[in-house]
Amino acid sequence: MPVQQGLCRGCRVHIHHHGPDAPIQLWFGGVLALGVGGASRALGYTPQGRPGRRRAQQAARPKPQPVSEHLAFPGQLPLFDVERDWSRISIDGHELPSLTPQAASVLEQLTQYARRHSWNESTKKQVGRTLRALVSWLGAAAPIDERDVGALTRDTSCSCGPRTAAFLDSCGLLVPLPAPAVGQHETAVRRLVTEAPDDFRGDVDRWVAVLRGEGRLEHRALDWSTIRKYVGYLTPVLTRWTGEYTSLREVTKAAITTALKDVTGTTAQDRHVALRSLFGALLQERLIFRDPTRGISIPGHQRPPASLPTGLLSRIFEHAENHLTRVIIVLIAVHAMTPTTVRQLQLAQVDMANARIDVRSATRRYLFMDELTHRVLSDWLRERHERWPRTQNPHLLLSQRTAADYRKPPITEAHLHRLLQQLGGIHATQLRVDRILDEAHESGDPVQIMRLFGLSSTTAMNYVTTAHPAEGANIRR
Repeated sequence: MPVQQGLCRGCRVHIHHHGPDAPIQLWFGGVLALGVGGASRALGYTPQGRPGRRRAQQAARPKPQPVSEHLAFPGQLPLFDVERDWSRISIDGHELPSLTPQAASVLEQLTQYARRHSWNESTKKQVGRTLRALVSWLGAAAPIDERDVGALTRDTSCSCGPRTAAFLDSCGLLVPLPAPAVGQHETAVRRLVTEAPDDFRGDVDRWVAVLRGEGRLEHRALDWSTIRKYVGYLTPVLTRWTGEYTSLREVTKAAITTALKDVTGTTAQDRHVALRSLFGALLQERLIFRDPTRGISIPGHQRPPASLPTGLLSRIFEHAENHLTRVIIVLIAVHAMTPTTVRQLQLAQVDMANARIDVRSATRRYLFMDELTHRVLSDWLRERHERWPRTQNPHLLLSQRTAADYRKPPITEAHLHRLLQQLGGIHATQLRVDRILDEAHESGDPVQIMRLFGLSSTTAMNYVTTAHPAEGANIRR
């Protein structure tokens, strides 16, 4: 035994198994003794790891970060309603605060949510990084403001903000952005009315009220976007009249003629329409005694509609690579829908069983599908269900962004036009004009054009006159 105490560990193990008279094999000792990790318990004992390596691994392992000092708690009211500055916070950063148990539970729910909504791995990772940054700093005990989601993803290349907001909304952890009480066009109109000359401000404000259907006589209200254009057309005229007149009652026909001579082309036509609207509204409200625009007209410079080159439409449809673009082309080029109507079309308006579409634009009408329309819509509806089986967006046309947005918006006008621009720079208006003009060539009946496409009599006659100049002139007489 004394001899064994001076031996290394390997020798003592060897003697223990084979006896003291067995030949002893040379073994390395110290830090080199039995360094093979797979020999644990093979020789009767468990080899100790290398303390130097353990210390190096522990030093390289990042220390756990403390919990965030900015956790939000239920019922906690802010002292100041100020948007947080997330510009110094990186979604891909590793120095995030530690997660609370509630925050970790929310991150675990993201995996199931991504599987239900058929997210790919890249989308899941992007949303996961964004969500981890939010709940690590703010926690998951109280709902998170949607402004923080937008501010955190504003300067990043990924578009995961709407999906992150949709997931938080499904968990009941989102404070949505408040709906704007006043739209941008209404805000612009109010600003233009405020900037109007003091002598005319009351009359302009009354004019705007009449255009919104709030006058003495009941009529349809115009959109704020149209009112914004009208007021913008007359802003230079009212500014120039400031030193000449103290009231719009003093404006004469000569002043109207001078105002129209200062501009030409479509600008003159727009100004003429706005002036007639202004003084017509004031006469209706009994704020003036006569209409100075009565009897004044300017020659029209409206360009007649032009058709597309022969064969271009078929080539465009053949080069359309996805079902969404084909649906847009068919609805505009075959049924002459406006881009706004196409964007706002909802699933409930499409009746595939009876092959008809309930169009609810300015006038309600039904469009009956031909074979091409029915096939293209069937392909798109199948793809729509496969890509977004759980989306709650009611619109027929969807994109990656609108399908994940909890506010359920339609696709943007820019996205629709971008899809068409990829097919050789074609514009939606050209497709629609070509379809209406083709119908005018075939029938020459303005009443039928009005019924098919929901056009006004003036617009229908414009197409008939372009398609059949002689017959159009006879109809006008």
